[in-house]
Amino acid sequence: RPPVADFRPGQILHQPVAGRLLCRSNGLGFAMHQDIGGRKSQEDRMTVVPCLHPGLGASFFGIFDGTVGDFCSDAVKDLIVPALLAAPAWQELAPGKNVGQAEQAKLLTTALRQAYVAADDEVVRLAGHAGEHYATSTAVTVVMTDDCVAAAWLGDSRICGIVETHRSGDSWQGCWLTEDHRPDLPAEKARIEHNGGSVVYLQNRARQPFIRGGDFCERKKKGDKPMQLQYSRAFGGKDLKPYGLSNLCGVKIFPKRSQSGTHIRALVLASDGLWDVCTSSQAARIVQICVRLGSRDPAAELVKFALQEQQSRGVAADNISVIV
Repeated sequence: RPPVADFRPGQILHQPVAGRLLCRSNGLGFAMHQDIGGRKSQEDRMTVVPCLHPGLGASFFGIFDGTVGDFCSDAVKDLIVPALLAAPAWQELAPGKNVGQAEQAKLLTTALRQAYVAADDEVVRLAGHAGEHYATSTAVTVVMTDDCVAAAWLGDSRICGIVETHRSGDSWQGCWLTEDHRPDLPAEKARIEHNGGSVVYLQNRARQPFIRGGDFCERKKKGDKPMQLQYSRAFGGKDLKPYGLSNLCGVKIFPKRSQSGTHIRALVLASDGLWDVCTSSQAARIVQICVRLGSRDPAAELVKFALQEQQSRGVAADNISVIV
């Protein structure tokens, strides 16, 4: 059993903690860990609020992976929780109101989308003042209440759900709760092109799809350094927003226990530094071993696994951030 910790309502953590902790107010256990990898700087940021709203038994967890520096991820880590608490739909979730599960799911979806848009509007405003025209950040966030899990995301960071079913027996199974926002997906590409942007496949990046602004070539001729982005939805990206880069987050709501007997045992939020070298099944196996042994930090073990995999494959070690 992990150590029990007392967290004040609204207390925010941005730095990894040592080992697993158990929040006394809601009984939720969590671990968070990160590593700079082979990069010169750490552009990932983390936000954890173990006791977001005592009346709802709510907690908040988020990872933000910066691109073109850490300006955007650093700003979002501070903006997202206040934006959520100020969202009109979140106010409707106040304890004492007669809100059923279906209505709660609808309000959570709306609240998260309102929060993402509000936080992004402020990031773009700040970026304009700072001259950070292309600074962006992906995001994966989870709001957990007494009844459900609300997952939201932008870009290519991911959330892995680790579930136990009657069929799986003693083995926990990993499944993706998010879907990467890739520029070449039909709906994403259509939106980008409708707004005057384009999707290009770069030879020096293994022909991966990138969003490119409609002013790319013109700015290159002027001696500017316009950027291209490997995901089609993100915080920030001020000079790509007019060309179809979206701040509309994906949202999925899951009951903690389903009628089919599926039980969510754990969630893994991580930047692509983990998911580039770790499958959902591997993550589930590592977390299950750590939880059953009780003495290991699952977030630290996942980061360790990623670093070893990056080294064995001879690939550049990316920043890695993990919350379990």
